[in-house]
Amino acid sequence: MDNPTDEELERWARDPNAMQPHEDWDIIIATIEKVPIFLQLIADPECKHKRVFVECLRAVVRLYDLERDQKAAVEFIKALRKSQDNELKLIADNFEEKIIRLEIVMKPLREHDQRKIRRS
Repeated sequence: MDNPTDEELERWARDPNAMQPHEDWDIIIATIEKVPIFLQLIADPECKHKRVFVECLRAVVRLYDLERDQKAAVEFIKALRKSQDNELKLIADNFEEKIIRLEIVMKPLREHDQRKIRRS
């Protein structure tokens, strides 16, 4: 179950006896595309494994390639901010800080590249 469907995640989440299929499974399934189901399951009163899905969100923040798709990252942050859960809001803060740090690093590089192109 390295690439579970949303339905498989829902079944697993509601099973109090379910174990993670293997070590680091939460990191393997932590993709930006799965964020909506993670948020849904965290909010689900029948979910027996909320902690796993919170850790998946943390892994998305750590592993996400912001240069690939900042729009999806912004949508992720907005979805987290809608939550009433302070821990999820903290994850949103951390992701936003990561975006800001990346922008601080990348902006001078992009400006440098633009100057180089104009000189050519």
